[in-house]
Amino acid sequence: MTPLSTSDPARWLDGRRGIVLLVVLAVVAYWATLLNGFVYDDDLAIRTSPLVTQGLLGDAWSQDFWGTTGPVTTGTYRPLVVTTFILQWFLAPGNPLPFRLVHLAVIAGVAALALIFFRRFLSLPWAWAAAAFFIVHPANHEVANSLVQRSELTATAAVLGYLILLWPDAAGRVSRSRRLAAVLIFLAGLFSKENALAAPVLLVLLDRFRPGGATRWRETLRRHGLSLALAALAAAVYFLMRTNALHELARGVPFQYNPTIALSEFWRHVNSGWLAFRYVLRFAWPFPQPVEWTYNELPVFGPEQWRVWGPVWIGLLALAGATLVGLARRRIAAIGVAWFAVAIFPVVQAFVTPTVLFADRCLFLPSVGLALAVAAGAQKLAERGREKPIVPALAGLLIVGFAVYQASAAPRWRDNLTLFENLTENSPNCANVREGYGKFLYEAGELDPAHFHLFVSTTIFPEKSASRHWLGKVQFAGGYDKLATLYWETARRLSHPLDLPPLVEEQARLLKSRAWELLVRNPGMTIRLMDSVLAFASDDMDAWRGKALAWALLGKRALAEQMLAEMAAKFPGDSRVILTSGSVAELLGDTGKAVDIFKKAVQQESDPRGARRLLVFALAAAGRTDEAIRELMLLLHEDPNDPVLRIELARLRGAATL
Repeated sequence: MTPLSTSDPARWLDGRRGIVLLVVLAVVAYWATLLNGFVYDDDLAIRTSPLVTQGLLGDAWSQDFWGTTGPVTTGTYRPLVVTTFILQWFLAPGNPLPFRLVHLAVIAGVAALALIFFRRFLSLPWAWAAAAFFIVHPANHEVANSLVQRSELTATAAVLGYLILLWPDAAGRVSRSRRLAAVLIFLAGLFSKENALAAPVLLVLLDRFRPGGATRWRETLRRHGLSLALAALAAAVYFLMRTNALHELARGVPFQYNPTIALSEFWRHVNSGWLAFRYVLRFAWPFPQPVEWTYNELPVFGPEQWRVWGPVWIGLLALAGATLVGLARRRIAAIGVAWFAVAIFPVVQAFVTPTVLFADRCLFLPSVGLALAVAAGAQKLAERGREKPIVPALAGLLIVGFAVYQASAAPRWRDNLTLFENLTENSPNCANVREGYGKFLYEAGELDPAHFHLFVSTTIFPEKSASRHWLGKVQFAGGYDKLATLYWETARRLSHPLDLPPLVEEQARLLKSRAWELLVRNPGMTIRLMDSVLAFASDDMDAWRGKALAWALLGKRALAEQMLAEMAAKFPGDSRVILTSGSVAELLGDTGKAVDIFKKAVQQESDPRGARRLLVFALAAAGRTDEAIRELMLLLHEDPNDPVLRIELARLRGAATL
C-alpha cells in the first residue's frame, strides 16, 4: 500500500471519511428495503416461528433454525441469529421496520469491515471500490432483502473481523487480547452460519501468500499456531452443540450416513460442476435472468446439461492451475480467487441429496474474494494507463449503476405476493416460482389463481411433491375432500424421506379438522378421510375414534364394535377408548349402556370432567333429567362461565318444569 500524499485526490477516502461514504452508499442503495415486510422465508423464521414469537431462547440453541422438533431437522443451526430475532421481537412484536433497520445497519457494518480488510491489499481508492463493488453488487440482492439472510451478513462480518484482528503488526506479532477477541468472533460466526468455518483456512492462506508476508509454511504456523488451536477448540464446541440439536443424540436417534449415496451424489455434482462457474459469470452479467428451476439457486442437474460440463471443467481446471501459479507469485487477484474457492466449500452440498448445488444467498462470503480479484485487476490496468482515467471512471459508473439498481429492485420484496408476481413474470417456466406464488395466493384466500399456478408447477415438473401437497390444500379448502386426498397420496409417494414427516403431520391435522365437521353430515366421507389418516399415522387415536363414531352413525354395529376392539388392543389402558365406547353405544341407541360406561369412567378418571360432560348429555338423552342436572351442577361448580353448560342447564330445567 502506498501512503497518500496531501495532493492525492483520493485522500478524501482515507480514514473515517471513506467508511462514512461507504456507509452512505449502502444506505442509499438499500433504503427502500425499510418499507418491506416479512417476506418469503421471513414468515417462517420470524413472524410465525414459535422460537421468536414466544421468546424461547433456550430452544433457539437446542433446535434447528426453524424450530423443528423430532428426529428429522432441516440441517440449519444458527442460534445466534435466532437469538437476535427473539430480542427484536420482544422489543417490537410484529413490526418488520426494526428488523429492517438492524439488517441495514449490519450491511453497513459489513461494508466498513470489507474496506478495512481490502486496505491491506489495495491502494485506498481501489480498496474503497472493492468494498463498494462487493456490497452493492446485484448478485447479493437476496442477502440484502431477506431478513433470514442475516446469517450470511453476520457470518461474513465475523470472518472479516477475525482476519482483521489476527493481522500481524509491524513486528509480525499478534497480542493475546486480539487472539481472544478473534476466537470469540469466530465462534459467533459459526453460530450464525457454518460457512464461517472458512476463517482459519483463509487466515493461513492470506498470511502465506500476502504481499510481503511469510515465505515458508513453518513461519505462518509459528505465527498463528495458537490462534488456529483456539479456533479448533471453538469449532469443537460448535459441532458438539450442532450435533446435539440437529441429530437428536440426546433423544437416542443416531446420525445415519450412507457412503454409497454420498459418493454417487458427489459424482452427480461433478458431472454438473459447470454450474459452479455460473456464479462467477454473474459478476459479468449479474441482473435477473429467466430461469427454469428456481429464481435464486443453481440446480444440480437440468435439461441437456451433460453436453456442456466437459469443456467447462477443462476451463475450471485451467483456472485452478492459473490460481496456483498466481499464488506462487503472490498475486492479489489469485488470492481473491482462492478465497472464493475456500469460502464456498462449507456451503456446497456435495455429500447430501438436495436438488440444488448452492444458491446465491450462500455466496455472499465467497464474493469478498471475487471483489478483491476484480479490484486487483482493475488497479493493475489503472496503473498501466495513469494518464487515462478510463478504468476508474468505468468502475465509478459501474458502482453507481449497481447502487441504483439495488434501490429500484428492493420494492419487489414489499410482500410475498409482489415478490412472486415479479418472479413469475420473469421466469414463467420455473416450477419453484409457480409453486411459491400458488402457496401465497392460497394463504391470501385466492383459491382459483392459486390452483392455476400450482397446477402449472406440477406440469413443468411432474415429480414436484410440494406442489401436489399445496394443490391438495387448495382442493380441501374448496370442499373437494376426496380430490384433496388423491393429491396428498401422490405427494406422499413422491416426497423425499426427510420431507415426509412434516407433510404427513399437516395432512393428518387438516383431514381430522374436516372429519369432525363432516361426521354427522357425511359419516361415509369421514370414514374415507380417517382411512387416509390411518394409512400413514396408524397410532393416531383421533382417527380411530372418528372412524368408530362414523360407523356408529351409519348404524353399522358390528363394524363399530370391531373398531372398539381394535382400539382397546392397540391402546390398552387408554381412557379415551372407554369414552369412545360410551359415545358409540349412545349413537347406536343404547343410552342405558352409554350412561353406565360414562359413570364408570367418571369414577375411574383422575380428571373426570370430560367423562362427566358426556354423562350429562347421555342422561339427558335417556330422559333422566334430574340426574343430568345434578351432574351438570358439579361441572358448573368448577367452571361457572362455560356457555355450553349454562345453555344446557337452562334447557334441562325447562324440560324438568314441563
